[in-house]
Amino acid sequence: MTVITDTDIQSVALASSVTMSANQSCVKTALNSSGDAGIYAVRAWVNVAGSGTINGDAGFSTVGVSTALYTFNFSTNMPDDDYSVSALAQRSSSDASSNCFCALEKGTTLSTSLFKIYVFDTSNATHTPNLLCVQVVR
Repeated sequence: MTVITDTDIQSVALASSVTMSANQSCVKTALNSSGDAGIYAVRAWVNVAGSGTINGDAGFSTVGVSTALYTFNFSTNMPDDDYSVSALAQRSSSDASSNCFCALEKGTTLSTSLFKIYVFDTSNATHTPNLLCVQVVR
């Protein structure tokens, strides 16, 4: 059996002027993603403690915190502000509220360099969670 490496594929693509795409069937098969729907990349992600300490990330330079307002700064700017942000917060164990939720800061738009998220408890008071997980897809 012959094993074809990524380097082999890139060499063939360059030599034959083939355009590679994440939505090609061979790529979808490799990623276990069949069907007609496109594949879109997670451009940045972060696992951050409520204090702002980054536990793990890719694509963020810093995360700033000010009274449950988290500012997420990209390490490399997005090409535009047409990206999607998903966030999930784990409530503080010392808080009597059973849940918390995340929302983009009111009146602030997504920018190519950063975005801001507030965390609230179920009474709509700002909340400092134990953990905040954020993904940016574009």
